Amino acid sequence: MKMHKILSLVLVLCLMLSCLAVASAEEEDELMAKWNSETQYILDNYSAFFEEDGLGDVMQPYEETVTLSLAKFYTAADETRVATFNERYGETFESNRWTYITENALNITFDYEWWALNGDDYNQKLRLEMAAGNLPDVFTATQSDVLQLAEAGLIIDVSDLIEQYASTDLKEILSSDGGMGYDMVSYDGGVYGIPKRASDTDAYSYLFIRKDWMEALNLEWPSTIDDLENIMKAFSEADFDGNGEDDTVGMAVNKSLWYLVRGLCSAYGAYPEYWVEDEEGNVVFGATQPEMKDALSTLRHFFEEGYIDPEFATQTETVALEAVLNGKCGVVYGGHWLGHTFGDLHELDPDSEWVCMTLPTGNGEAVSSPLTPNVSKWYCISVDCENPEAALKVLNLWEYAFFNANDAAWFSYEENDSRNNVAPLNGSVAATDNMDVYKMLQQMLETNDSSVLKGKAIAYWGNFLNESLAWEWNLMFGAGDTPMKVLCEAYESGLTFYNAFVGPQNELMQERWSTIQDEFLTMSTKIILGEISVEEGFDQWLNTFSALGGDEITAYVNEWKDSLD
Repeated sequence: MKMHKILSLVLVLCLMLSCLAVASAEEEDELMAKWNSETQYILDNYSAFFEEDGLGDVMQPYEETVTLSLAKFYTAADETRVATFNERYGETFESNRWTYITENALNITFDYEWWALNGDDYNQKLRLEMAAGNLPDVFTATQSDVLQLAEAGLIIDVSDLIEQYASTDLKEILSSDGGMGYDMVSYDGGVYGIPKRASDTDAYSYLFIRKDWMEALNLEWPSTIDDLENIMKAFSEADFDGNGEDDTVGMAVNKSLWYLVRGLCSAYGAYPEYWVEDEEGNVVFGATQPEMKDALSTLRHFFEEGYIDPEFATQTETVALEAVLNGKCGVVYGGHWLGHTFGDLHELDPDSEWVCMTLPTGNGEAVSSPLTPNVSKWYCISVDCENPEAALKVLNLWEYAFFNANDAAWFSYEENDSRNNVAPLNGSVAATDNMDVYKMLQQMLETNDSSVLKGKAIAYWGNFLNESLAWEWNLMFGAGDTPMKVLCEAYESGLTFYNAFVGPQNELMQERWSTIQDEFLTMSTKIILGEISVEEGFDQWLNTFSALGGDEITAYVNEWKDSLD
């Protein structure tokens, strides 16, 4: 009897495993069918697209296979993604949807000479290869390395290459910051790197306020910093967490200061992280300008009134934002991605609601906010590369696929593979990408016409439809009082401007700049804590700036700026 039961259990188990195997096989077939249909869609349609763009001949496949040698960086997250892709489709870093379409559309293959972790590992490896004069055909490099390579004659000027071979879309994206990405790697009249760029508007600082608290107290939205202080006072006195303690933080501030107070500094025309032009047209470091005293005075006042956590000088950004998650803070300056933090709070407290406000003024003038070219790497092409134009063809194809794939979310954003890091050469987006995506999403919300969505907007729309993500993505990119609405209004009103210096650091800057920044942060913290007066502290800072070579650095910055004219 027992043996009979055992045999029955074995049969049942075998049947279950058989069913699982069938299900797994069916699932595998579906995944590969998706892979085949999406890659084929690009191969079927790219040619007509480039024909219309006037690059029909350029984007024809080579008669004989062209192989580009590459150096490639990767992250731990990339390794995890590729392991997932391998399980689903058999993809690897060396062989994937991107290498497939490139080989089949252009007859270009890739030979990876070496790989390294993104950051110091990659940069150190590249510098060793630079010293040995052993560079692959195409690779990424930082600004300083690009200029060193250009001076050594190891890479080519890409100006004519871009003009002749880049698609209209690619040209517009690469120059969407007014050419600053090119200026950053200009040497002796040439441009020596193709910018690998992201959205410049990531630098914009927004003001978020707890809407449910505002409504509970029947408060009016702020237009000035004084109005904002009144809101912080009301929030602090309301004791929304009901613990009877005076532990509500007026606004989140951390030891690094500038990320969480950048928007408040801007309210006074103070820009502690950026180079700006003064009234005479000279470029000056924002941290040395008198407007900083007004911003620091306000922060000191907020600290004295108890609106800033007394422990802020030891807190990381993560710790400072715990006050938000604990329901003890209703005012936060920062990037649009704070929506994810507010989303975490919303899961804990579904009644919590946030809105993003036009930046309130501290000096009576409309608030102008700084931007900076969001380029940290450039593609360089070795002087020994036999087919340098092939790199532009690959980037053309990437931009086409990113914006025109049948399912761009799958093709470029599966497993949140942002801009497809596993692609041999990663593409770029426009300086205004955040706003461009927002406008597409607004069209989709108004018309329900999915054809208006391109590239990243398709992936973001998927987040709108994801029940666990919808709330925070609507807060960031949806209709209503969102950061993207604030950004568009500021940008279209001329209330954004670019960092006036994005050139390479000279020897003195390399030696002293981090120390100068540290000294300013230290003095600013002392001023806010009340350890020194604003006037005395700021004067000491200016003396320190000069003593550390700040005047000579300022002269160099202006020379660089003049050289672009």
